[in-house]
Amino acid sequence: MHDDGSIDWIGHLETTEARDLVVNGSVVALCDGSAGFKTIDVSDPRNPRIIGSSSSPFFNSAIACRDGRAYIAGGLGGVEVLDITDTAHPRLVWRDEFSEVRGIHVDSRYLYFADGFEGFRIFSIMEEKPVPVAVLDTEGWNCDCFVLDDLAYLADGGNGIKVVDVADRENPTLVGAVDTGALTRNVHAVPGLVFAAVHTSGIAAVDVSDPANPFIAARYRTVDDGRGVWVDERFVYLASGSGGVYVFTYEP
Repeated sequence: MHDDGSIDWIGHLETTEARDLVVNGSVVALCDGSAGFKTIDVSDPRNPRIIGSSSSPFFNSAIACRDGRAYIAGGLGGVEVLDITDTAHPRLVWRDEFSEVRGIHVDSRYLYFADGFEGFRIFSIMEEKPVPVAVLDTEGWNCDCFVLDDLAYLADGGNGIKVVDVADRENPTLVGAVDTGALTRNVHAVPGLVFAAVHTSGIAAVDVSDPANPFIAARYRTVDDGRGVWVDERFVYLASGSGGVYVFTYEP
């Protein structure tokens, strides 16, 4: 990226239906939709190349990686876990069917995922294969989740954002909620704030400094849908369908 804000395109790799990715060093872990999972060598970013793959009966659409494993949301199929320590030979560790898994999150001990109208699920990853720990059914369409410390933030479709206390992973407890006014699709949290991608309404910034009483602190209506959101230490990035990508500043 140059001082004038322009971005140079230096490399490209054609895949089937790229949906989500995680970068780890010189390797990209890619959800490739109906074509399953791929690992891509980007040590030469001008010439990325596929080095490994794993087929799937699920539509691979979202991914989280940790400690040599890829945790994959398979939409109407379910969830897969792959061992990717050998990046050229991804190995299926576990696969199970669920209702509609769109969002997935992982920390050092637990796997979390949004299971559509079946709610928010927590699994332990301390064993070779994930072990169910708890499920919290919400009244909405649970389509994404983000866990920060001992709080989980759920994108609950038309029912806005739910704040859940997960200090006791075996007993997740709803502590707060806020209506975003439209279908909440995707969430990303930083201390004190949750950013939500909201259908027809763009982006919403939710103050969660008091988890029991979250409130919308700011909004920005974009050209099209709010589909996906990501936050780093300086900026908020929003995928807005045909409206493209928006970049916002925020005050931590």
